[in-house]
Amino acid sequence: MLVSDPQQLQSIEAGAFRSIHERHGGAEISEVRRQREDWQRDATRDLATGRTGMALHAYRSHDRLHVAETRIEARDKLIDGWDKDGQQSPDKSRIILTHTNNEVRALNEAARDKMREAGDLGDDVAVKVERGARSFAIGDRVIFLQNDRGLGVKNGTLASIERASPQSLTVRTDDGRSASFDLKTMTGSTIAMPPPSTRCRA
Repeated sequence: MLVSDPQQLQSIEAGAFRSIHERHGGAEISEVRRQREDWQRDATRDLATGRTGMALHAYRSHDRLHVAETRIEARDKLIDGWDKDGQQSPDKSRIILTHTNNEVRALNEAARDKMREAGDLGDDVAVKVERGARSFAIGDRVIFLQNDRGLGVKNGTLASIERASPQSLTVRTDDGRSASFDLKTMTGSTIAMPPPSTRCRA
């Protein structure tokens, strides 16, 4: 079975899947299932079909679109909102998405500052990983970037750090499993902060 969305693939791949579909047919999902509210489903269809203005208007009319004069102001408002929502609903997780690695790092640091102010982070421990020097602390959220049978994790597994030293980390995954590993023996881009830091106090 092949699954694809030709609207989300590079042109050469989209063409291959489109050709297979035209020759052999296929089933299509036409109903928007991820969004729960009717207006959100309509806005999603508008975004997918190029009616961006209508989609933005829908989000603005439901107080889901916030505008700032500068990038710094937008970042500050975003982190303040993230922090406030985390304080009001500590049992829920949330994530901030951005489009560049530099923004990921900046937002992660701002989010960690808020967590530290709230007493949710321990002291930073400097470690060296393939992507360079990083600081981790007890309470930090991390994401695994590749499958590792030895650790029992998959690409995309989220976890919270329970113990940290320059040589090793112990984490608890979101499904309740504990994993410890030696940072010196890790190969590949195995672990990183989520983009950017999520908060889950459950």
